[in-house]
Amino acid sequence: MRGYQIKDEAALVYDANKRYIRAVAQTHLQRILNDVLSEMTVQFNQALTAGEIKEISSLEAVDELVNAALQRRLEAGGAS
Repeated sequence: MRGYQIKDEAALVYDANKRYIRAVAQTHLQRILNDVLSEMTVQFNQALTAGEIKEISSLEAVDELVNAALQRRLEAGGAS
């Protein structure tokens, strides 16, 4: 019977680990999304100042925003 108990405990710990990782990852992803939206606002305002309208219409454009936002975070000293 002890073998089944260990397997049950292992399964419970594994599931708890998954739930914890999902919760932490959601928090990180929300922060990244907020950073990307802030970066979009900065770039959009810069374009408006230059008399242009910045349109995000491709995956590559989104990737560029994500990269710029992550670079800003790194330059600012990492995650907060």
